[in-house]
Amino acid sequence: MKAFPFLSARLDVHGLCLIAALAAGCSFDASQLRALPDAASDVPPATADGVAGTSGQADASPSDTSGSLDVSQIVASDARSDGLPGSAPDVAFDAALDKTPTGTAVDSTSGASPDVSTGDMGSASGVDSGGGGATGAVDAAGGSGANGGNTGTGGTGDASGTDAGAAGSGGGSVSTLTTLASGQNSPFNIAVRATFVYWTNQGTASISYTDGAVMEVPIAGGIPTTLASGQNDPWGIAVDATSVYWTNYSGGTVVKVSTGGSTPTTLASGQHAPEGIAVDTTSVYWASNHSTDGGAMKVPVRGGTPTALALGQHASHCITVDAANAYWTNKGTGGNAYTDGTVMKVPIGGGNPATLASGQSNPEGIAVDAASVFWTNYGGGTVMKASINGGTPTTLASGQNNPWNVAIDVTSVYWTNSGGGTVMKVPIGGGIPTTLASGQNTPHGIAVDAASVYWANTGTSSNSYTDGTVMQLTPK
Repeated sequence: MKAFPFLSARLDVHGLCLIAALAAGCSFDASQLRALPDAASDVPPATADGVAGTSGQADASPSDTSGSLDVSQIVASDARSDGLPGSAPDVAFDAALDKTPTGTAVDSTSGASPDVSTGDMGSASGVDSGGGGATGAVDAAGGSGANGGNTGTGGTGDASGTDAGAAGSGGGSVSTLTTLASGQNSPFNIAVRATFVYWTNQGTASISYTDGAVMEVPIAGGIPTTLASGQNDPWGIAVDATSVYWTNYSGGTVVKVSTGGSTPTTLASGQHAPEGIAVDTTSVYWASNHSTDGGAMKVPVRGGTPTALALGQHASHCITVDAANAYWTNKGTGGNAYTDGTVMKVPIGGGNPATLASGQSNPEGIAVDAASVFWTNYGGGTVMKASINGGTPTTLASGQNNPWNVAIDVTSVYWTNSGGGTVMKVPIGGGIPTTLASGQNTPHGIAVDAASVYWANTGTSSNSYTDGTVMQLTPK
């Protein structure tokens, strides 16, 4: 059975899941962050070129030389005019951003002719210096530079009013959406490490998904390479420094291959519908999606006898690990419409499983950091968070359209909405969700690195899912 919400015959077998970073449930990778500054509330009128301009402001008191300046965050979005998915967007950037309107302020405390101070606007990149205040007792703050994203703030003139302010701090940049691979056959889960992106192509339904493949492509772009072909419904994927690991859902196997390409090695066979997969320095872990005898399994990365960490679980789905524990989602039972799902953990060395959250609605993807575990509720339309030690879960996002897998970095949580065709993020501590991309064709797996977010678009049913794409958004 195949794990697509749009194939109803396969929906009851298992839910949807995606690839994440080292900490993600169906992939395993580390990631970094880039924090965005808060937007200021004082937004000046737009200039003639449509870009918000900020004039320099002088302090009315001659004794105060700091000046002040409020700037607004400028966020640019892009989309293709032809509405076609899977292509790099046409991003227009207004060169006129570098125009430099000025503002003036008058020293009203002197009985003589007033001194005028002027703050010049920073450049589009946010790195030009703020202009110097005019000669006099009052200094003006330098302006802000903007580059379609975050704003850079100009420096302030010195006390004499004769020196230029310091350089403005880094202006933002427009995010670029890139298609790394197109024409893929049902790409599903995804992982990223170093300079390559890896994913599973589940294959063709009409031949029982026996033509599945494991693929890679450079993150800088290039021709996709097939690392393994003839796989039977490959599902989850994970990567370490030397090898790529995946599960064959219909084939019941766990397999690995060198990142440089070689003959695949079967690490485990005869498994019950293996789905999510994770790896650490010693072992490979996977979740078995069996209705009554699912669970968490592991095997040495070099091969050996598989070990059951937990059995008797209800439709185990995605899995991730940290230094001490394995964490996974149990979809729950069909008789309860999958509203009795759970989030679980067990020591990686063996022990008693513990329930971190219960009463979840078809939980899917999972990720973990040093303090918390994160997951998506496909049925409930929520993105959740709880302590790795248990406790009351926190809802990070609600009203989502079939959220699938999840990835994290130190500042944000990222996920795909497979039903809504969107890629989303929210601050890791909670806040307002942001749409990173829309109009995607059934996005599933997701992963992040220091600079970018990556996801797999499974494609469209009208094209038998042979029009899948692998996408990259930079910066994230």
